[in-house]
Amino acid sequence: MHSFEEQTVVAAEVVGDRIPALAPLRSRDADPAARVLVVGVDGRGIATARGVKDILHKAEAHVVDHHRDQRHVVIVVQVDDELSDHAQRGAHRWAGGIQTARQRARGAEVSVVLLLIDPATRPTTVQQRIDELKCRPAGVNCAVVLTGEEIRHEPIAVVSARDYI
Repeated sequence: MHSFEEQTVVAAEVVGDRIPALAPLRSRDADPAARVLVVGVDGRGIATARGVKDILHKAEAHVVDHHRDQRHVVIVVQVDDELSDHAQRGAHRWAGGIQTARQRARGAEVSVVLLLIDPATRPTTVQQRIDELKCRPAGVNCAVVLTGEEIRHEPIAVVSARDYI
């Protein structure tokens, strides 16, 4: 029986905007054969649902350009404050749509995780949560949207499972 901790940890390919939340990953992970695609998006100053939609279209362009065989796609949006419920609902719809499209394009399971990271969430926490995903099989977290507050103390898999139930 294998635990996730015993598996080899693979690198993440990091693309998109240079945001504070991804600073540790940028300097550490740059493997073009990575199994995780991380897209950074600067959403600071965005306050409306329309603004969120615009930055998610920008993220989608990065995903389409860079997604190859990665089993996880993690979009990290750096925000100033928590987004409105309306904007978060739009983000959930977007994550589900991009997950379905990438899964069809790849012909295999793909997980899409959208993290809305506020200034109170440390970059090392974001790095740790992405590292935890690297060892998980695709399809466990199909399409989830989580805030920095939600992932501060628990792994993405735990929080997304609780949301699913």
